[in-house]
Amino acid sequence: MEPCLRERWLALLHHCSIANGNSPVSSWLIQMQWLVEQLDRETFCRLATEWIGAFGSKQASRLNEENADLLKSLAWCCADIEDAVLASTLADAAIEGYRKIAGVGPRSAKIAGACVYALKSMPGLHGVTQLERVLLNVKQPAYRESLRKALNEATHGAGVLELKQRFLC
Repeated sequence: MEPCLRERWLALLHHCSIANGNSPVSSWLIQMQWLVEQLDRETFCRLATEWIGAFGSKQASRLNEENADLLKSLAWCCADIEDAVLASTLADAAIEGYRKIAGVGPRSAKIAGACVYALKSMPGLHGVTQLERVLLNVKQPAYRESLRKALNEATHGAGVLELKQRFLC
């Protein structure tokens, strides 16, 4: 990685490492948007897809909390970006995060929830489509209910219901 790009990427990752909670706060989001802009959209999508994709590639174990927090925050960074590959990667990670490990529970509900947050917040229809895929692949009732709510929010945000109503009239 070129030194300038590396410096910008590390600045974003550092910012991701200081986030906490179940959803991002506005001051964190403002700083995050500026840091993502410094990378440029294409570079950010490529790097985020690579990092989040590594989690979604069906590894067997759970992550330690520090790594889970970092990936959670990195997923939050994807919320305003409309990109089909990134949306698919987030969906893979959500499915993998909700996957149950025998005797332990979900691999990382924290990462899965952050990916769902990003998908429901994405502009356009890529997030909606991928949320539907996540819902089809997750079997636990508690997670399915929250996924239905996220999908409902995403369809309203993307104007899907308004489009359906126009075509039905």
